[in-house]
Amino acid sequence: MKNRILTIAFLLLGTLAFVSCQKDGTEDGFARTDELAYLQGHFAGFNDEGELTIWAGWQLNEADPGELSMKADSYEAAAAIFKKIILPDANVEETESSLIWHLAAEDGKSQGDAVLSKASVDKVAVLTLPAAATLVNRVNFIQHSLWPENGEQVRN
Repeated sequence: MKNRILTIAFLLLGTLAFVSCQKDGTEDGFARTDELAYLQGHFAGFNDEGELTIWAGWQLNEADPGELSMKADSYEAAAAIFKKIILPDANVEETESSLIWHLAAEDGKSQGDAVLSKASVDKVAVLTLPAAATLVNRVNFIQHSLWPENGEQVRN
């Protein structure tokens, strides 16, 4: 019986050796996310065969595969879609005509801005990603009534 109690005591003490008392990763204790990679990953990524796959939106411009389009009937609807993508602790600035996500890398350094802004008559809004974006560089939000019939739906 004494051996069992000692064994359990040593196991409990041993588990304390693997517990950290200090905050790990960042000053708030949470690991940072590469926000640009996260944002691009919401729209596109590579499948098992290494081919670019669109997860959200449509590729309507064959000349620029990094430009996607999504349906939205107003700037407010486009902003609601964008807000669902934004990480909870992200650095975001909102004005009457734009929504700016100041993207940060895992080390906290700036990666540029993802800017959703009101657009012209044929588009209700445009999301522009920073120059460092490699998969998706722009997302056009187009009214349902102006949506071209040639768009192949992936996800919206």
